[in-house]
Amino acid sequence: MDKSGCLALYREAFPDNDIPFETALFEDCFNYCHYIKENGKIISMLFALPCELEEENTKTECIYIYAAATLKEYRGQGLMAKLIEEIQKADTIVFLRPANERLIEFYKKFGFECIDGKKIRALPYIQPKDGFKQLAEKFNETETGEKFTIMYWGHNKKNSKEINFLYSME
Repeated sequence: MDKSGCLALYREAFPDNDIPFETALFEDCFNYCHYIKENGKIISMLFALPCELEEENTKTECIYIYAAATLKEYRGQGLMAKLIEEIQKADTIVFLRPANERLIEFYKKFGFECIDGKKIRALPYIQPKDGFKQLAEKFNETETGEKFTIMYWGHNKKNSKEINFLYSME
């Protein structure tokens, strides 16, 4: 595993560094990092963080894609597509929060659909698990009621038009 290479790409892609968060992300969750390396350099990566979607009377395993990034000079070559398709092979529900509006069309190419998100603890609710839960517990997120777009992919379409997710880390 190339933690230092992934950290370098992370810092380039997300320059507004929060060192305590970044350190905890790479300590608690690096084993969920998927990446592509070329000539000894990490050129594309994402975190596939384990979660559980809690709905009325059911809990479903799911994955939250976070910190998806490709070096600028390698964009447009299908690298992120390879990483996303790898995650989709797990045949589980996948969520992400697009960093900006223009990424919505990009993710739609992979079958993702938009759902309204809200930063509160209420059903249906995405709950971090395992290392992601450890990370989330280190940073006290508060319910703000903030609304945002979540994108969803899965073989079973969600009936809900809204998902609540306190720890989207955006």
